[in-house]
Amino acid sequence: MFNKIGFRTWKSGKLWLYMGVLGSTIILGSSPVSAMDSVGNQSQGNVLERRQRDAENRSQGNVLERRQRDAENRSQGNVLERRQRDAENRSQGNVLERRQRDAENRSQGNVLERRQRDVENKSQGNVLERRQRDAENKSQGNVLERRQRDAENRSQGNVLERRQRDVENKSQGNVLERRQRDAENRSQGNVLERRQRDVENKSQGNVLERRQRDVENKSQGNVLERRQRDAENRSQGNVLERRQRDVENKSQGNVLERRQRDVENKSQGNVLERRQRDAENRSQGNVLERRQRDAENRSQGNVLERRQRDAENKSQVGQLIGKNPLLSKSIISRENNHSSQGDSNKQSFSKKVSQVTNVANRPMLTNNSRTISVINKLPKTGDDQNVIFKLVGFGLILLTSRCGLRRNEN
Repeated sequence: MFNKIGFRTWKSGKLWLYMGVLGSTIILGSSPVSAMDSVGNQSQGNVLERRQRDAENRSQGNVLERRQRDAENRSQGNVLERRQRDAENRSQGNVLERRQRDAENRSQGNVLERRQRDVENKSQGNVLERRQRDAENKSQGNVLERRQRDAENRSQGNVLERRQRDVENKSQGNVLERRQRDAENRSQGNVLERRQRDVENKSQGNVLERRQRDVENKSQGNVLERRQRDAENRSQGNVLERRQRDVENKSQGNVLERRQRDVENKSQGNVLERRQRDAENRSQGNVLERRQRDAENRSQGNVLERRQRDAENKSQVGQLIGKNPLLSKSIISRENNHSSQGDSNKQSFSKKVSQVTNVANRPMLTNNSRTISVINKLPKTGDDQNVIFKLVGFGLILLTSRCGLRRNEN
């Protein structure tokens, strides 16, 4: 009985519904089906859109479950799954925009219904909705700022995903590059140390040679000293010779002093000979004075020997002149030849001869200072030297004549 009444009531309600639709069609000029659909949509919302959204929600799962899965994915770091999720997110749109639309759709339903309710809320001031909207605004920030951030998020991708990816990228860099760099870092050590070693390797050459040189450098000392010594070694020759020279340098003292001494040794000869000459030079006095004295001694001859020879020559001249009449004639003829040059030359010649004879007649001096004083008193000009040479020639003539007399006697 109840079912029949309910069926009739439903049929009558349906009849009135069709009549209302027909009347609205006549008044509005639209088809009955579209009018009925619009009425149904206004009361129920967009069924297809809701079903599609429900299907998407079923495929995506609960938001909390998805966040938990994202947290697990962050800990697991599955790159392929993250890339697949990125592709899904790009096809689905911005996550924040989707969450906002879902929240608005759940609370408000259809957009047209939400706008109508907003108009009613403005007039009624729904406190709960306003508090909810205030809470959403506090969490989202200013609406303009949110829209600007949403525009940036559309160009940059998902904000949460971008932040997560930025954090991962900052800590890890590019995954492939990081793995490659990690492999290199494990084999080489610290990155900074590797770069510094690479710079040194480019300037030093082969790695094996560098390792060998590092071992040598540990035994040689400071790195700066090693580089300086390496530069010197390139110019000095073989490494073995350098090591031997380093041992010698340690025994010789300062490197600068050694170089200076080597230059002096090259100019002076053997080191032992130089040391012996230095010892002699210390006993003889100033080197310059010694050289000057040697030059004077070479030009003048040995003073003692010359005095002794002059004394002998004087003793022999008288004997030869008395014995050899030819020599006396030659001397007389020589004097006649000299007399033609002028009385002045004779006088100067006789004076110089007398000076030399006076020096020869003096007693022998044993003190070096006295000898030097006598040498300094000797004539040193060009004319005086000519006189000395003439006297020496005169002595040679006497010797030859004496030899001739001895032959005649034999």
